[in-house]
Amino acid sequence: MRLFLRIAVLFTCSLPILFGVGCHDNDSPTSPRPVSSIAGSWRGSVHPGIGPGFDPCVQPASAAATISQDGFRVSGTVTTESLNFRGGALEGEFREGQLRGTLTNSGETIMLTGSARASHLTIIFYSPGQCGPNSIELDR
Repeated sequence: MRLFLRIAVLFTCSLPILFGVGCHDNDSPTSPRPVSSIAGSWRGSVHPGIGPGFDPCVQPASAAATISQDGFRVSGTVTTESLNFRGGALEGEFREGQLRGTLTNSGETIMLTGSARASHLTIIFYSPGQCGPNSIELDR
């Protein structure tokens, strides 16, 4: 009887190891969940990438965004105080925490990608001349 009980306890205790179930929590505070909507107002800053001559691609500056969302489609404006990158009109899609789209300013369109987790939005882009990557880090 004792041998049977030991085998049963050993089998039960090895289930989490064998099948990856148990007390493991993927939703820990260090890994926030992606958000379903990025609509709203955001504030933060521009962080420059490094260009060919080790010069910053854009000047560091404050930034803001106002975004509307209809399903997966997003649109809005991104503005910065950077002297050589003022932002532009945002158009794109936001799915499963990932942003893909464009910023258009003065007839020039640049591609962007990004991601959002909890109350933080990151936008990655290459400035004119393919300098970068640059990022815009925004919080609600």
